[in-house]
Amino acid sequence: MFFLGIIYYLFFLQRIIVKRRDGAVYIAIASLISFVAVIIETLSLNNLLPYGRVTSFSFLAYILAQAILLSARFSRSFDRVETLSTELEEVNISLEESEKKYRTIFEDSKDIIFIAGIDTKIEDISPACEEVLGYPRGELQQMRILDVMVNPELQSQFEIKISTQGVVRNFEVSLRRKDGRKIDALVSATLRRNEDDKVIGVQGNVRDITDRKQAEFERLRALKFQEIAITDPLTKIYNRRHFYETAEKELERAKRTGAPVSLLILDIDHFKTVNDTYGHLAGDQVLVDLVGLCKEKIRNIDTFARFGGEEFILLMPDTDRNSAYETAMRLRKVVSEKPIAISDEVNLPITISLGVASWQAGETTDINTLLNQADHALYQSKENGRNQVTLWEDNKHD
Repeated sequence: MFFLGIIYYLFFLQRIIVKRRDGAVYIAIASLISFVAVIIETLSLNNLLPYGRVTSFSFLAYILAQAILLSARFSRSFDRVETLSTELEEVNISLEESEKKYRTIFEDSKDIIFIAGIDTKIEDISPACEEVLGYPRGELQQMRILDVMVNPELQSQFEIKISTQGVVRNFEVSLRRKDGRKIDALVSATLRRNEDDKVIGVQGNVRDITDRKQAEFERLRALKFQEIAITDPLTKIYNRRHFYETAEKELERAKRTGAPVSLLILDIDHFKTVNDTYGHLAGDQVLVDLVGLCKEKIRNIDTFARFGGEEFILLMPDTDRNSAYETAMRLRKVVSEKPIAISDEVNLPITISLGVASWQAGETTDINTLLNQADHALYQSKENGRNQVTLWEDNKHD
């Protein structure tokens, strides 16, 4: 039984050494001393060794080992406490710096930063509120963030979004300042939660975009005025002024690159008869529908403009005289084959006459000369019976 106890003890000792338990070396040394002492005392009791009782002294080894272990553990604990204290101090310093940064952002931000309760009543709000909304901070802290929203429908949409999605980004609203003026703003917000993930309120920011919206309005208005300035009010295609500006630039480009450029002038045959017979409103309808037919057969890079009355002009970059002539023939054909409905009862067949002129590399022709050539070719189409296309050729007009 004694030996079984020793075997079990040795097995236990081997496990703590292999697994490197805390203080295993000290326990092993004390156990070795005790084990030797037990053997010596056993041999002494059997008169095999001349020594007396020594096992009681071996317990001193255990006491010393335990004292060393306790001392080591206490030392490590003390070091750990020192380390934790240092880390805690660093964390506190970091938190203080973070709080200072947050407070700086909160105090200096030009956007309104707010913290509100679950009922959206404002708990804290940045000083920017006074400049943006005209309210002192203390007064706003008695209000809900929804109270300054102008549109009740948008208030409802905001509440639904924040409650169902937990976040609202760049929600565009109109806000009412204390002086009654309205401003445009973007509101972003998220739900606030505590450690138990329970919703305790809302936090977010408000950005005044009134100046941006006004600038965008002015930009769109300028674009609208620009469009009006270059557009024929009846047919909604370019006017004569814009055509001249575009044609001069295109001809200059063609002279630099050597690419051909062509233009054609078209005129509605017997248009005066349409006005005299059916009235000017019917005549206007003919002009509008004619433009619609022609736009289906021209390219996006072409410039189509109303030149005056029932006369229209088409500028065709990168187009030689043969290609321009083919385009003119397509326009003549599509117009002649499609009568224009000027009323529920009347479908009026119309025809057009066209003149085509082209600029080729090396020529010194300017835009006015090119227009004059196309106009002469148009006159020739009229003289030859109308509903025709005539291509300007120098040798026929010498």
